[in-house]
Amino acid sequence: MRVGIIPAAGAASRLGNVPKFFLPAPVDRSSLSLIESDQTNSLLRLHATMQSNFCDLVVVVTRPEWHDSIEKHLGEVSNVRIISFQSKTLGESILMGCMAGSTFVPSVSEYFLSLPDSAFEFSLIGEHLNSYMRPSCELQLFCWNTQPLSMGKFGEVQLNKDQTVTDHEDKPVNTKFSHFWGAMRFAPKFVASIRAHEDNLASAIQSSISRTTPSKPSVIGVEIKGDYYDVGTIQGYMALLSRGYVNDCTMSRGSGTIELD
Repeated sequence: MRVGIIPAAGAASRLGNVPKFFLPAPVDRSSLSLIESDQTNSLLRLHATMQSNFCDLVVVVTRPEWHDSIEKHLGEVSNVRIISFQSKTLGESILMGCMAGSTFVPSVSEYFLSLPDSAFEFSLIGEHLNSYMRPSCELQLFCWNTQPLSMGKFGEVQLNKDQTVTDHEDKPVNTKFSHFWGAMRFAPKFVASIRAHEDNLASAIQSSISRTTPSKPSVIGVEIKGDYYDVGTIQGYMALLSRGYVNDCTMSRGSGTIELD
């Protein structure tokens, strides 16, 4: 069974103390075909609805002060559990989500992670999740071509034609590789690797890459077409809004409204 993880526990310091995952999300009904786009009006709800389509359970990890607001906002999204944890790193949030997921779903065979301060064409991810991971693989990275707005913000990877990943560098100042990862699918043994590296996700990825052999790749990557939008800054969020279909996203009272206590 597959558990989805959504880490939503950042400090909300870069956008005037507004959690980035609560920002309104423009929805293109054609490119985001996996979700019920008329009910999706925030980045967080976009990710939760997308994940609920191909995960048996979705775990949202958030700060205690945002728990109730998220619970109200995602009330109608199926198979979602929200846990409160004051995490300091992304790796720590992922670990907590995995621990909760394995408690709710004891027979977890794999996890899927997406970051709620981003947006991309989710239907393209779903196509790849229909296939099984290779037995030797502990991590599958969903990768996009490095873009001007992505420089210095993501973990870049060396993605080869045979889909193996043979190198990784976290947020290099200057572009080092032609691809970066924006979502991931991983086996339970990768959870142990994150824990072994003291919640440092970048170190865990590099460690997994080091275990790769030509016949038994530990890390593979899939190139996803289209754009990947990081809304960690105003510049990135404006780039997302400039796609031109903001009017398909409405913030209204009733189902899906955001209430910040």
